[in-house]
Amino acid sequence: PLIADYENANIAYLGGGGVSGGNHIIKLTRFGSSISYEEMPFSFSSSVSAMAISPLDYDRWYLLTSSGQFYRSTDAGESWDLTFYGGPDGHYFYGSTILPSKVDSDIVYIGGSGYSNSPVYISTNNGQSFTRIDEGLPNTLIYKLDSTEDGSLVFAATESGPYVYVDYQDRWYDISGLGAPDQTYWSLEYIPEILTARFGTYGRGIWDFVLSSDYNIIYGDLNNDNVINIQDIIVMINYAISNGYIAQGDLNEDNLVNIQDIVLLVNIVLGS
Repeated sequence: PLIADYENANIAYLGGGGVSGGNHIIKLTRFGSSISYEEMPFSFSSSVSAMAISPLDYDRWYLLTSSGQFYRSTDAGESWDLTFYGGPDGHYFYGSTILPSKVDSDIVYIGGSGYSNSPVYISTNNGQSFTRIDEGLPNTLIYKLDSTEDGSLVFAATESGPYVYVDYQDRWYDISGLGAPDQTYWSLEYIPEILTARFGTYGRGIWDFVLSSDYNIIYGDLNNDNVINIQDIIVMINYAISNGYIAQGDLNEDNLVNIQDIVLLVNIVLGS
């Protein structure tokens, strides 16, 4: 793995084994036209498989080893704590993946081999503990994770195809559709400017999954609390009385919020 230091454009970090034994992070620094290297002192339990720095807090660094052990640092890599032993292993030469949240500095996703355990886990306490999130995923190997800027969707490039995790539903979905190839998806990058998750496949080219501009609307959630309940019905009735319009309330997509949408929302709340 290789990551950039976003606070210094002349520095990057390389992970793997060590220059003279052990398992270290190698700090690479550019001076003019040359690059120097420095082996950072901490030796991890096995070879470094994935690294990441929180985009919200530079002091929070994360690392996965090839044997699925998760380390975290709260002082920009000066010291490390082993907090999780049961993470996913990495691919034998391609590694695993870490995704720090873009909206909450306490949230971290980790992914890798998921044939004897979950391929992906989430931490909501800065890596102190993890919970598996694999509903909708097959037993597969995750090569790369990335997310939308608001964190509502997490994409995964996997051995079994492209997937997306919908946060409020706590579930993964296959997004290959009818046109994308049935192939290994090696790489992934979310490009916010064009609302696109860009996947690289094994021998079948690059494929884009393009979101609509209203992808983060939850129909029926009129008060935007990620829960559909009686409070949303009250909000919708007020919109209907005032002949107002809100996209989340247009459940039948006729560009109106009226009694028909209220009936549909009541049925959702009642579970029918």
